[in-house]
Amino acid sequence: IYSMHHSGLGQSMRDLHDDGHVYKATEKDEDHVFRTSIEALQVMRDMDIDVHDNNPLRNEVAFFDTKHNRVDGFHSMGLFMRHPGLGKIICLVVMECRSENTQNGVKFLRLLNSALCDYLGFKKYKFNPRAIMVDAAGFFFRSWSLVFGKEWLFNGRCVTCAWHFQNDVCRHARKIADEGIRER
Repeated sequence: IYSMHHSGLGQSMRDLHDDGHVYKATEKDEDHVFRTSIEALQVMRDMDIDVHDNNPLRNEVAFFDTKHNRVDGFHSMGLFMRHPGLGKIICLVVMECRSENTQNGVKFLRLLNSALCDYLGFKKYKFNPRAIMVDAAGFFFRSWSLVFGKEWLFNGRCVTCAWHFQNDVCRHARKIADEGIRER
């Protein structure tokens, strides 16, 4: 497991390598926990569309979503994928944080890239799946474009699902209808 702990305890940076686990603790003004595993980092590497031409994971889409009731007082941002060999959805990365916003989305993506760099031994590397699907969370689209570039938003690789899109359209339509009724 690769973990980043920001606990608010004023700890200075320390790295502990113990039985395949890596822990990093940093300064006190942030409050989040970032976790992934060596296996998940390898899966993310295998998903890279520019590296593994024959790997079936190269064709899979990554999914981002946030759970609001997993840890009391925290939002759990997660990156998942449907693993074709296992036939089920697996969690690649999770980060618990106090709020769901662009700043924490950027932090999530930078920590993801940092974990991949550490695992692969590269100075620079960015997660590079065929596509990433997100719910209609506008903050994540902004975060993704800040870390990966706006071209991701316009080349069809960062998408939302039809269900979330339809829910947003219906919610906005109801809001407009309610405002119209109140104006009369």
